[in-house]
Amino acid sequence: MGTTCDILIIWMSVHGGAYHKLLRLQDTLKEKGLSCTIVFGTEPPLGLQMGIDLNEADIPGMESRNVFLASREDARRFVSQTRTSLCIFDAHHSDLTGEMVAMARSRGIKTAQLTTLISDFSCYGADYLFMQHPMTLWYDMDYSRTRTSRDLVRAKRIFFSGNIFYEPVVNELTSSVRDRSSFFSKYGFDEGKPLCLWLPNRQDILLPLYGEIAEEARTAGCNIGVKMHPWEYKIKGLGVDVTGLKMTSAEKWGVTAIEEKDTAWAYKFCDVAISRGSSTCFELAFWNKPGLILPEAIFTSLTKVQFKLTAACSRQVDSVAELGEVLREKELPHFPEEAYAKVRQSILPHRKGDSFDWLAEDIAKALEADPGESPIGSKRRLRQLYRGKVPDFYHEALRPWQRLRFRLKKALGITA
Repeated sequence: MGTTCDILIIWMSVHGGAYHKLLRLQDTLKEKGLSCTIVFGTEPPLGLQMGIDLNEADIPGMESRNVFLASREDARRFVSQTRTSLCIFDAHHSDLTGEMVAMARSRGIKTAQLTTLISDFSCYGADYLFMQHPMTLWYDMDYSRTRTSRDLVRAKRIFFSGNIFYEPVVNELTSSVRDRSSFFSKYGFDEGKPLCLWLPNRQDILLPLYGEIAEEARTAGCNIGVKMHPWEYKIKGLGVDVTGLKMTSAEKWGVTAIEEKDTAWAYKFCDVAISRGSSTCFELAFWNKPGLILPEAIFTSLTKVQFKLTAACSRQVDSVAELGEVLREKELPHFPEEAYAKVRQSILPHRKGDSFDWLAEDIAKALEADPGESPIGSKRRLRQLYRGKVPDFYHEALRPWQRLRFRLKKALGITA
């Protein structure tokens, strides 16, 4: 069960359409002379699924490159037995992560956590944190104020390393798609019509609006496909029924669901994407795809500031009826490359290269760091890391009392 490597990555909450990007990271680390073993969880609620995300025939090839599938208990054994210098865990909410971080630290192994989104980070006391942007820290400290945010002060260093999961890399590992024709053929889309990609959030799943959006797209003469919320893809293999419908939202509303392993290809080949209150609006800029953003009822203020950040390459529509009008226009919305670049630059650190290179460089720095390095230790020092790096309009997403506190502290020059 154990192995020997410079870096051990344990990833228990796996998006079946994006785990191939961790394999790309493994290749980047290898180019820099660093050996890396990856362990993917396979158990409910959010593990990889045999027969859906990959097949038995894929396992020998994966193991030959030191990529292994594991139960929760197997993952614990990898942490307890592997000879490694650094253990990296995902930053999804899971008490198991906290347990494994503590286990690795007890063995004298450096620990780290890596984010998948700009707006979500569950910290469990790891030594080093790899975040997308200073805004990720703002989300946790000021907006979400999660239960685990108190553990951020225990980190020795925070790296803003971009986001490998946003990088426009398609899945050639387990997907059979290779071009637009094969993608359209697989899903029964008409190649003579544009493709709208619907990106619902968790709240959209049970709303009639879901089906109304699909019908507007069809009426406008478009193909319509849905990239479901990542949790929904677990219903078939792992039985995680987040809808309570005993079926997926795509089945409920009669929309063609893109298989999770093909979702990167869906980004590549869609002509426009539709979303509400979803962090997927940030991903579109990396694929040079225009977004149409509908109003959202639960996270209204956050949706508004997300739109402001992505406004250069998206268009806000106020209703499903207006969405249909936009789709029936002579041309679908499109934006110049500079517009997409502007959005990317606003949510990435100002560094040359891409997120794979940045993260590999930061991992190397964590490996070289003095193990006796002191933790950050205070919220004041954490806030200094993102002060002045988060747009002022983002604070509009705070609750009223939080906005008042922010304005008072800003007026008084208080950073804690």
